[in-house]
Amino acid sequence: MFGPVRLQIASVALLAMVGGARPLRAQSVESNAVMAAFVSRFPQFVEWPDEALEGRDTLDVCVAEPDPFGEVLDSLLDAEEVSGRPLRVRRLDDDTGVVGCHVLFVSSVSPLLAELLAATAGRAILTAGEGPGV
Repeated sequence: MFGPVRLQIASVALLAMVGGARPLRAQSVESNAVMAAFVSRFPQFVEWPDEALEGRDTLDVCVAEPDPFGEVLDSLLDAEEVSGRPLRVRRLDDDTGVVGCHVLFVSSVSPLLAELLAATAGRAILTAGEGPGV
């Protein structure tokens, strides 16, 4: 089963690799590109439970607003596959979009942070982010 410890470890790893708790608005374009590179690689290192992949044609990497990546994440995931499924970027502007996400990136400055994290409870969604509380 997809345990919360594995998800938390990945989130902590992302935080450590991109410099911790700096707000998105203060980050440089280069650090956002590095963060996008890490997020783009996470799906390859996850042992996805069967129920997360059943009936799915794509493996969805979701990004909550504000999106720090722009087109960088899209270009990194273009033509990439995991478990025979193409990776797809979806941008979320509310918490209802988490259904079907495999990876969710959310910033600590997102106005939807609490709602998005609550919506992931009990779902096989790898959560990643930057900043305190993510």
